[in-house]
Amino acid sequence: MKVTSVMFNMLSPQDSGLCARASVTFDNCLVIHNICVLNGKDGLCIVYPNRGFKVDESGRKKYMDIAHPIDNSFSKIVEQEVLTAYNETIQ
Repeated sequence: MKVTSVMFNMLSPQDSGLCARASVTFDNCLVIHNICVLNGKDGLCIVYPNRGFKVDESGRKKYMDIAHPIDNSFSKIVEQEVLTAYNETIQ
């Protein structure tokens, strides 16, 4: 499976936090919306769409991915493609 398109729905480059939201198309037949580009303490990374839910009385939330790669090597390919497209877009 290959990444055939990366489209940014929101783009806001910054030193930390949410920098972009992307829709990523695979093999021109599957799209995943709301993949986020984050700038954290270790640099840029991507986060797959997720849903938060309460885990205890204090209201702390835990998040679960809605969609994500199972294979680590494919995950790295997707991250590389999204971050390359992000860097090309902001320059």
